[in-house]
Amino acid sequence: MLLACLGMLHIPVCIAADTIDGLGGTDTVTAVGTAGADVYVVSGGSLTINGSQLSLMRVENRTLAGLSGSDTYRSDTDTQLGNLT
Repeated sequence: MLLACLGMLHIPVCIAADTIDGLGGTDTVTAVGTAGADVYVVSGGSLTINGSQLSLMRVENRTLAGLSGSDTYRSDTDTQLGNLT
């Protein structure tokens, strides 16, 4: 399990992690994809990249950088997502 307590965190999709807790303040998680076709699924409390789920606690912003593949982005519009870039 990866527990990060940072204001800004960049996580490549190749890292296996369980949970990121942003604690206080305004936090951003940046997910950087691969040159291949990546699939990003964003819901209120999680980010799934190519089938690997990352739970996000108290993280207000998510940035998805898909790079050069034919990427797919899905979001759960029934939950509050915060800022998504």
